Amino acid sequence: MRILIIEDNQDLATQFVDALSEQHYLIDTAQDGLIGWEMLQAVEYDLIILDVMLPRLDGITLCRQLREEGRLVPVLMLTARGTSHDQIIGLDSGADDYLVKPVRLAELNARVRALLRRGQQLPMSSVLEIGKLRLDPCACEVSYDGKPLAMRPKELALLELFLRHPQRLFSRGAIINQLWSFEHELPEENTVKSHIKGLRQKLKTVGMEDLIETVYGLGYRLNTAFAAIAPQQSSSPLDPGTPVAESEVIPDVIPEVFSLLIVEEQRTIAEQIAHRVELQGWKPYITANPTEAKPVLDWLAPKAVVISTNFLNSGEETLPFVFHLLEHHQNLAIFIYNNQTILDRWQLMACTPILAEGECLTALTQGLIAQS
Repeated sequence: MRILIIEDNQDLATQFVDALSEQHYLIDTAQDGLIGWEMLQAVEYDLIILDVMLPRLDGITLCRQLREEGRLVPVLMLTARGTSHDQIIGLDSGADDYLVKPVRLAELNARVRALLRRGQQLPMSSVLEIGKLRLDPCACEVSYDGKPLAMRPKELALLELFLRHPQRLFSRGAIINQLWSFEHELPEENTVKSHIKGLRQKLKTVGMEDLIETVYGLGYRLNTAFAAIAPQQSSSPLDPGTPVAESEVIPDVIPEVFSLLIVEEQRTIAEQIAHRVELQGWKPYITANPTEAKPVLDWLAPKAVVISTNFLNSGEETLPFVFHLLEHHQNLAIFIYNNQTILDRWQLMACTPILAEGECLTALTQGLIAQS
């Protein structure tokens, strides 16, 4: 389960991260409301811990905006003021629960568990069983036929992911989004492959090496031979609050939505590009210059970056930023453009002349389709 903590007190946020990480939740943090809001546009969270008094965008406004969008993610609101009037304002804004600072960590953990249980047909504390294999999420223990089966933390997390969602297929990128926090550097996709291999080796010792099935070119899922006897869960792994009708067929594959970072100081042009790529199923995020873009890269983890050649307002240059991307984000698709040319990373020697901005956007879209 993934939790976002939006709290400007860094010491307090660190205490929360340490306490909740011990319960094996994935934790991301934001130090002001605007950054928190932007992260909520890029990632689906299972719970938000939200301070009321925040720089740039306060918690009450953020919570209201969230509910106005129809987002049902549980919100636990924090405040230093504990009057009944303050609590009413917080709850009326859409918060599900309320804690007054100073917060006792034991109470925080209890409130988090209670909120995560709401809307879950299969509670997070439920023991997961498939045949003689048993996984206890609370104790972080795996056993087979009553005998302990030792696993590393990520192997255990992978096994829990597949057992909770036996009908789902996860790409390596989707697994990274589910099991790694933005608080640390995100791993390469080969890291997922290594952990899958380790999990299979552990399962092989009890004759269940075929439990995790590879669907070549797509990802991994629970072997269909085992899926029929696994515990069923009606909620989507990326939207735990949405029930699935009995007659609805759960798809074998979750379509993966890729993020795209646009670096363009002219808002009108940036929005035109964003609209165009949204039609192709991409999720765009706009920044005005390379300085704004660099910190966004780590938590957004985009599949592609679209970069203008002109940053007259900030005086920044495109080329150093491109070198930074090539060195530190080697798996990115990089597109550089201006009003007359567009160039993708795999054709750096062949600049295609474009006569009009509309044609430039068309060429960009075609290049992105090739990467999706």
